[in-house]
Amino acid sequence: MSSVIGSAGGPSGGGFGSVGGRQRGLLAQCTLRVCIIFHKQFPPWANWDAWDELIAANGISIDRPRGSAHPVHSEIIYPIDYGYVNDTVGEDGDEVDIFVGTAEVGLVGAMVTVDHGKRDVELKLLWNCSPTEIYVANGFINFDQTLMEGRLVMRQPLIGLWTGRAP
Repeated sequence: MSSVIGSAGGPSGGGFGSVGGRQRGLLAQCTLRVCIIFHKQFPPWANWDAWDELIAANGISIDRPRGSAHPVHSEIIYPIDYGYVNDTVGEDGDEVDIFVGTAEVGLVGAMVTVDHGKRDVELKLLWNCSPTEIYVANGFINFDQTLMEGRLVMRQPLIGLWTGRAP
């Protein structure tokens, strides 16, 4: 069962999968290393303010609460709430994924991930995550890099969250 956080309606669309056709094709074929280079040069998803607005307008649904098992791989337990941004389309055709923490800090970062089983590249946002929860999400994604691996991209230096001086 999903729970919805802060849904207020509003515009739909956007997301990692909404980049132009040529870029989208390149993303679908790239390895993690190539993907990281590509995103450093052309980060179509890194408009943090636009993501803040989209999350506020569309809300978040949690379909895998902290402590729940993965729906297919029951040995995988989610250490943090996990869901999606409503009314978005990600690179895999599903909604854009999001980890939801317990701090009230908004959008703090994202992970560009490669799922080796599905052979796709996705964006996973980090919302209201404390520094510890950021480490947990990063470790969760990169635990078995034969299955999935990801690159963490922070909105601001992590030290700002640790010291309470986040902009």
